[in-house]
Amino acid sequence: MTRHPKQLRQTILIYVSSLLCLTALTACGLNIFAPMASKSSDRVKLEEARTQIDQQDYADATATLESVENDSNEKRLLQVAAFLGSSGLNIWTIITDIIDTSASSTAGGSVDNIFDQISDSVLGTDDTRTSRMTSLVTSINLLRAAPNATESRVKNLNCFLAGILATPTIADGTAAINATSLALLEVASSSTGTGATAAECPNLSNLDAGLTAISAVQENFSLILEVAQGCSFLNIGDTGDSLNKIEESLAKFTNNADQGCSSSPNCSGVACAALKLGCVNTLINATPSTADDGDITSCELVQNCINPSSCF
Repeated sequence: MTRHPKQLRQTILIYVSSLLCLTALTACGLNIFAPMASKSSDRVKLEEARTQIDQQDYADATATLESVENDSNEKRLLQVAAFLGSSGLNIWTIITDIIDTSASSTAGGSVDNIFDQISDSVLGTDDTRTSRMTSLVTSINLLRAAPNATESRVKNLNCFLAGILATPTIADGTAAINATSLALLEVASSSTGTGATAAECPNLSNLDAGLTAISAVQENFSLILEVAQGCSFLNIGDTGDSLNKIEESLAKFTNNADQGCSSSPNCSGVACAALKLGCVNTLINATPSTADDGDITSCELVQNCINPSSCF
């Protein structure tokens, strides 16, 4: 049967269109090679980001990684390297700072030795310290949410970063408790009547600031303790000489801080007496606290660590 020329042209156009749809990567909305192209593109971008990190182009590396379509452990690890690097904190910096500030010839010989040598010099001071602590928290959370967070290289790096974060967090906890204790003394000396209400406690601003600092410390401790679960080299369940410095501090903190929170705390001193005032209880007892539940609240930090040496 002879086709009409117009029908023949239409048939040819259909064949040509079909051929273009099969050979073009984006034509006609039918992209059978898209998954392969995407994976290939991601591999190129990951390698590009790795090179940028090696060259310390952390901003460019972060931008490159944001364009990677598929989530993966490799992407997360590179994001962590970029975040830490952009704050001036990377594994090499940590090791060299430890060696530079330590007289120990064994520094860096094992993870325990590294943790035993970590000092505030690793994090720096002022804005540098804030930036590096923020990058640590961001990095830990990135690895916690990795597609395969239990993979050894991901989990071990997160354990290591949690251990690094513990040192400044312990220092911040001590400072926050000391500031809060001073604020409690101010409240006790200026309160009127029974101190049941805010109106009878005119000097609550410093206490409020101290509790805000304690809340930030509490969040970091919660993060550290969560990551520490199951860490082979950050094991707060061990005892005695087997503990490195950070494990020892975290174990002490966990055992002594996680003792619940009461409206009538069993402690002594003027600062403790202020904890029993209604105006103070309103501020610190917002979250219920239970002893030995593994969840250490801000209230527990204030009451049970009112003497910082008991927890830190």
